[in-house]
Amino acid sequence: MSLGQDLKLGVRVLQKSPGLVAVAALSIGLGIGVNTTMFSVLHAALFDRPEVDAPEQLVNVYTRRENSEGFGTNSIADWRDLRERSESLSDLAGYSLALMNVERDGRPSLEVGSIVTPGYFEMLGVDAQHGRRFLSEEQERGAAPVVLLTHRYWERAFAQDPSAIGDSLRIGGADFTIAGVLPQGFNGLLRGIEAELFVPAAQLELVEPAGQIENQGRRPSGASLFDWRGYRFLTLTGRLADGQNSAGVQAELQTLMAALASEHPDSNEKLTATVLPTSKVLVNPSIDGTLLPGAGLLLVMVGLVLLVACANLANLLLARAVARRREIGVRLALGASQRQLLRQLLAESSLLAAVGALSGLAIAFVALRFLATAELDLPISPNFDYELGGPVLFFALGLTALTALICGSIPALQAARTSLVPALKAEAGTGYSRGSRRLPSLGSVLVVLQVAFSLILVIGASLMARSVGAARDVDLGFEAEPVGVLTLDLDALDLDRSEARERFRALADALAAEPEIEAAGLTTRIPLGLNMVNGNFFIPGHRETEDDPPLQLEITYADPGYFDVMGSQLLEGRLFDSRDRAGAPRVAVVTREMARRFWPEEGAVGKRFRMNIADSSEIEIVGVIEDHKVITPGEMTRPFVHLAWDQSAGSYSLLAFRSRTGADGLLEKAAARVQALEPGAFLVDSTTLVRQRDTMLLPVRAGGSVFAAMALLALALSGTGLAGLIAYRVGQRTREIGLHMALGADRGTIARNVLTESLGFVAAGSGLGLLGAFALGKALESVLYVSSWDPVSMVVGVGALIVVAALASWAPARRAARVDPLIALRQT
Repeated sequence: MSLGQDLKLGVRVLQKSPGLVAVAALSIGLGIGVNTTMFSVLHAALFDRPEVDAPEQLVNVYTRRENSEGFGTNSIADWRDLRERSESLSDLAGYSLALMNVERDGRPSLEVGSIVTPGYFEMLGVDAQHGRRFLSEEQERGAAPVVLLTHRYWERAFAQDPSAIGDSLRIGGADFTIAGVLPQGFNGLLRGIEAELFVPAAQLELVEPAGQIENQGRRPSGASLFDWRGYRFLTLTGRLADGQNSAGVQAELQTLMAALASEHPDSNEKLTATVLPTSKVLVNPSIDGTLLPGAGLLLVMVGLVLLVACANLANLLLARAVARRREIGVRLALGASQRQLLRQLLAESSLLAAVGALSGLAIAFVALRFLATAELDLPISPNFDYELGGPVLFFALGLTALTALICGSIPALQAARTSLVPALKAEAGTGYSRGSRRLPSLGSVLVVLQVAFSLILVIGASLMARSVGAARDVDLGFEAEPVGVLTLDLDALDLDRSEARERFRALADALAAEPEIEAAGLTTRIPLGLNMVNGNFFIPGHRETEDDPPLQLEITYADPGYFDVMGSQLLEGRLFDSRDRAGAPRVAVVTREMARRFWPEEGAVGKRFRMNIADSSEIEIVGVIEDHKVITPGEMTRPFVHLAWDQSAGSYSLLAFRSRTGADGLLEKAAARVQALEPGAFLVDSTTLVRQRDTMLLPVRAGGSVFAAMALLALALSGTGLAGLIAYRVGQRTREIGLHMALGADRGTIARNVLTESLGFVAAGSGLGLLGAFALGKALESVLYVSSWDPVSMVVGVGALIVVAALASWAPARRAARVDPLIALRQT
């Protein structure tokens, strides 16, 4: 019999078992659906690449300082020199993401844009789908501003109107002419936070990433951003010349970087280059090492759900194989070989897996559409193109084949080994014979594995949920509930620094005067915020020259009102006041941990340090405040440095306020008040410290939601499998149960025996599951706020399984208790 005939026969057999097909569609469909969904998300986030010419010839070029583990960016001046001097690269281009304030028809919005160097699109082989790319003269300094739109932004903002070409957008206070629209699907080279707009680097001073210049060190007198080698913001990507490889480019660029260090020692000393094939970089080499294990853990987690579903269906097929023993015996008597029989049964399981795959793809399609429209509580949400494309469908096909093998092989092998004479003597669907005694043991093993996998997922969900609760109870060092934050950009007003500071000060004073507001202040960074900024510190006795190991510490710029907003506790010295204005000697207020780490004996007040470059102006510490959390609620205490806002701030700042009640209810009113006073200001974001805390907990919250969903699915499937097995065993033991009742056993005893048997499976599975949960806890340890061996989570997991086992056993136990001993004893 051919494979086609096997499949035709399998279809006829399954048509007689619609219930079996429905179970396969539901259980296997859920397993394949969640796995396909997770793979699609990970593929879009980490592995999907934009369509460019010959991607295998692209390499990323990173700047690294000697003895540093980071992979850094480059300056425009260095890019220009490397591009002109390199012979192993046919071209070299740079790009940098930047938040851009975009205004169209009087409606402002915050968009992710990309600043690109000349030759960027030409090197990638990306042409405009509508309009044109940048002209060479438009990429020269002093040219009229132009912009390219992604297809996604053109669709969202212009409804794909062709007349948008030649129209203008106001970006950062300047009018940019729309030159063209890029092909659908191209949003730049960086995955996740993708660009919506592209502008030439020639317009850098109009769209410079807000708040970055202050952290780049001292700007040479008279130097533009194009010539300032210390202003490193470009990620470089190059194309290999004919006959070259990444190792050859690495050797050449090392030589070129050494030459630049000799020519420009103030900015390039000890800088080297690292070259990596673009195909081997997910996001950035510094963090890629943590992304792959995390992605693998997610796939293992959803894989457990599929295994539970497979065990469920395999158990059902085992029971069905016993019911078909007489049919199998007849086939053997008519001359069918065991190999033919095995192939036929595998064909049937493959058809069931295919049915499950189709329902799984439907589930994945719905889930991906939901994820594509879901909005995260973030200023800028990640943009991914979730789709059931070629790699995802190939993955689903592989899962289907694996599912067919797992679900069908054990029942098929057992059925194919059926002995002819006992099978012909057996009545279809009757109890144990010697040939069928293996069924309960196989079914039991599968249910035990289901319980173990489910317990792992339930405990993982509990660990995540308890971590979120524990993180929200952490002492942050400040009260989060009363504090609201408005992020403002005055760049469109074209003000100089002193004028911008005056406008910001007026807004803060106006908010502080509101009766519902206790205090208002200005800062460039708020604790637990996403705009994490650090500085390179030179502290006598710790780091005094560029040759010493770097000291990277977290910083912010703050005014006197900021400390009132945060309720900072002064421990030593003073806070900022009117003396700390622009032009006055630079001052700082540091946290207790900063003082303890660097001046443990003599105290920090009066001590001096330098920032970014060793010969910069000195900054004097005038005060020490109590420690507080800086980046995440679960972090170890870290040093934090506050610099005087009036001495550094520009056109971008955060306006923080402390309400007398809760900040959430006052946020909209505060934003309206600010915009009424300064209608030209761009409100980048409005949020509260409570929301920012929850944003920093997003990985744990999202992980907890995924674990919870997977755990519920696994529990439902395990409960179904356990109920099926117990019902099967009760049916097989009907005569035995009748005999016990005839000898005096009451109905309650019979029901308790069935429940005890069910709990025995839970006990066996819990032993394996607890070991797996311990390993999972160790893998999650870095993101947990509770112990990886949290006893509450263990109790919750085992308790959930006991409840599921009790519910699954209720109907079989009730059926066993109602057995009529007279009827049962007549069975043969």
